Amino acid sequence: MPVTLRVSRFASLLTALGLVSAGTLMGCTPTQHQTASAPDVAAAVTPLPTDPDTVVLRMGEYLKTLNAFTLSPDISYDQTLPSGPKIQFLSSAVISVRRPDRLRADVTDDDGERSIIYDGKSLTVYGKTRNLYATVDAPPTLDAMFDTVLHKYDLGLPLVDILYRSVHGTLLDEVQTGVVVGRSRVRGVECDHVAYHQDDVDWQLWVEASATPFPRRIVITTLGEPGQPQYEADLKWNLSPTFDDSLFAFTPPRDAGRIKLATLNTATEPATATAGQK
Repeated sequence: MPVTLRVSRFASLLTALGLVSAGTLMGCTPTQHQTASAPDVAAAVTPLPTDPDTVVLRMGEYLKTLNAFTLSPDISYDQTLPSGPKIQFLSSAVISVRRPDRLRADVTDDDGERSIIYDGKSLTVYGKTRNLYATVDAPPTLDAMFDTVLHKYDLGLPLVDILYRSVHGTLLDEVQTGVVVGRSRVRGVECDHVAYHQDDVDWQLWVEASATPFPRRIVITTLGEPGQPQYEADLKWNLSPTFDDSLFAFTPPRDAGRIKLATLNTATEPATATAGQK
């Protein structure tokens, strides 16, 4: 699936530049990479790279080695109202992953609570606020499940660009220009700050500048929508989680309504369309 990094209400992975202007990025040639000066890189664990792709690819290779982790993003995202004002909403999530075949994402935002649960056999989306759920058969591995969901269903997965596309080396597929902005700290952690431009999206990553190159922050700006809304997430990681199998199992609550999960490029009934809602 082409990488678009579009912002959705589900906050998939998968979002103005503070140190480099949008005009600077737009002025690069498709293969050009620019490096912004950093005020002090002497204390950094790793040298500041000159090529932004190095940062992204190194991050992806590292994430491949993680067999079990919990990712807890603090998220903000914009929506432009029909009347004109751009409004910022807040969201948080706890994403639990155990390779090769377990995932649970619990998301809380201004609209309510919802969960996405994958147990190696099926994928369930449950909206707690409306007490509605949808369950579909799923392939037996996380990678195959992500691929199926992205191609078949009208469903956004939280931070899918970090959890799937970066690991498979496709995060850079449609970028036109990239830049190493420099060094900065995210929650006290020294990070390499890189930024990219695509046809309709600008996106930035802050990746820990150490032997454990975690993505620590992501910002996505959607250029083709009114007000150029942004999606921002600060990412917290736990590599020593304690998981019980019951975490990845779903039992419908009493009186929960079952609905169908909408598929892409398919007309849906009103009830079907609510599968991605709260």
